[in-house]
Amino acid sequence: MGSRGDKDVDTFMAELAADPEYQQRRQAIDAEHTRLVGINRAASAPLAAELRALGYAVEFPEDLYSYDYRTAVPVLIDWLPRIDNPDVKASIARALAVGWARPIAAQPLVREYAAVLGKGGVQNEMLRFDFANALDVVADSTVADDLMRFVADDRTEDDARSALLSALGHAGSATVARFVADQLSDDASPLVLVGGLVALRRLGDPTTRPTVDRYVSHPHRDVRREAVRTAKSLDRAGHRKRTAE
Repeated sequence: MGSRGDKDVDTFMAELAADPEYQQRRQAIDAEHTRLVGINRAASAPLAAELRALGYAVEFPEDLYSYDYRTAVPVLIDWLPRIDNPDVKASIARALAVGWARPIAAQPLVREYAAVLGKGGVQNEMLRFDFANALDVVADSTVADDLMRFVADDRTEDDARSALLSALGHAGSATVARFVADQLSDDASPLVLVGGLVALRRLGDPTTRPTVDRYVSHPHRDVRREAVRTAKSLDRAGHRKRTAE
């Protein structure tokens, strides 16, 4: 049996159950959760109705995960700019983070990211990450300039910047590869370094190998692991290129 200090768990839980202040706080939290769910359900209702007409029995966009929802993607894209509720908008973005939304969801997600870039507040920060994370799945070369602009913007947080860098790995050009390599500096956070290294692995440009080599002995395990993986991938890409020549 687990313990908390000198009290076993059962005793501690019994004390919480008998504590009126704790129960009051818990009830307030539960009530607020119920209120927010109701607000989000109402905001999602028109979209959910359209999805149900297509055969998807859902209340929220993320409920689509239990389906092969290819035919729902155009509906999600159509509703993305029309929804003001940030929780439902984020849910749409997460539902668009699937391969069959590539590349048609890329431009709409870029517009949504641009609309919240620089806006304060936790919700806007979370939206930036959700949009960036979806772009990491659906981006292609048509949005490369936008992604590079977002990455270079000081207002982009490291978690979103990491996802945007990784998304540039789908852009497939020497210009993009040089840009990503230039973004990797010794003072960059491990999150940003990992995102950039993933992009360089996807881009497969052997000329970026010296940049990757700087991080194969990085103190952060995730950076080190991705650098080694990327270096091996670039070696294979260089071998294929030499063989083709």
